[in-house]
Amino acid sequence: MTLRYDLALVVERESDAANTLFYAVLCIIAAWSAIAGLALGVLNWLVVFPQVGAGLWCLIWLWTMLTALMVLLQGWLMRFSAFGVISSATIINTIGSLAIQLGGAHWIGGTGLVLGSALSQVVATGFLAYHIVVSGCGPSRAAVNAREMKTSLTRHVRFPQYSLPFTLMSLIRERAPIVVVGLFGSPAEVGIYSQAWRLVHFPSGLTGSAFRPVFFRQAAERGVAGQAAAVDRVIRCLLLVGAPFVALVLFGGDDLFVFVLGSRWSGVGSLSTLLIFPATLFAISNWMDRLLDVLGRQDLNLTMEVFSGLFSVGALWIGFQLSGGAAFYAVALQSVVLTASYVVLILICYGAAGWSRRSLFVSFGLAAAAGVFFYCLMPLLSLITSRGVSLLIGAVLCSVTAVGITLAAWRELR
Repeated sequence: MTLRYDLALVVERESDAANTLFYAVLCIIAAWSAIAGLALGVLNWLVVFPQVGAGLWCLIWLWTMLTALMVLLQGWLMRFSAFGVISSATIINTIGSLAIQLGGAHWIGGTGLVLGSALSQVVATGFLAYHIVVSGCGPSRAAVNAREMKTSLTRHVRFPQYSLPFTLMSLIRERAPIVVVGLFGSPAEVGIYSQAWRLVHFPSGLTGSAFRPVFFRQAAERGVAGQAAAVDRVIRCLLLVGAPFVALVLFGGDDLFVFVLGSRWSGVGSLSTLLIFPATLFAISNWMDRLLDVLGRQDLNLTMEVFSGLFSVGALWIGFQLSGGAAFYAVALQSVVLTASYVVLILICYGAAGWSRRSLFVSFGLAAAAGVFFYCLMPLLSLITSRGVSLLIGAVLCSVTAVGITLAAWRELR
């Protein structure tokens, strides 16, 4: 609903122009909300859904509108580096939604899922609005008119032109493989693939939430050139933290995931050993698209996302065709394509920013050495104890190593 103009709020350097842009995006949200409300009303009138009443349509409309408003407020708060407030609102939204959905699903069925999303969105959006009012950092309404808002939207037209399709393509790239697996595999294989994907991509959600807003604001405020050293350190830290866990997943395979999830999830480990490589690279690169936003190269973001989505989904499809429906070989081919696309994206980002890639290659070399070391260590542990205990010891060693590297990197970055 913001047409991705919320990103333009962060890169806009002039306070008055950002102020005007805020109200322009607010008008866009209001217009889309009115259109959505009218469309839902007409849909409810024309088509009778026995389990969807007017109250549920209102909840869906409220959830959609507040989601857009929350995105706008987050973009505004990034201008003031209020990352703690943004993170708190995200946590409130996630935990509140899950808690209400679990209770609501038990007591009132499917409506509880929508109710949980809507109510948690109300609280999270209200939290952001309250902070803006209390801190006094809200946008001023002085000297804002329709002509200035139109000029501001026109100046940042690259965001709806490129960033909006990029966001849509990202959603398609994440969802389309599920459809492909469902076409060739059984429901059980769809569940195993989905679970493996979620588990190995869990760290990318953390890195995206932690680095994306901070890097975006710093690059927009201080320029891209001065961020090279910090980005090199962050990438080296992420690679060195991830390498031991990659080794643990490769060594543990199904045994590791059955040990953690139970025997009914047998098969998750074998697919996870394939997906762990692109997932690790995605944890490094999923916040670097903001670099291209700051540079005004949203076209590169969109181009890479289109090719990555088409090639990865196509590779999965072709893999199923060539292997006669074998999920392992299809996912293997998809992983190769995804790994290559993420490497290319990182190299493109470095090239667009004019940064030297030497430190990047050194970081990859160090991570490879660390991964090989841990992978060779695991069989030695298995010789002196049982496989389950060796996996547990390996997980502890990986965690301790990750904490140590993260603390060292944190002290260096500060």
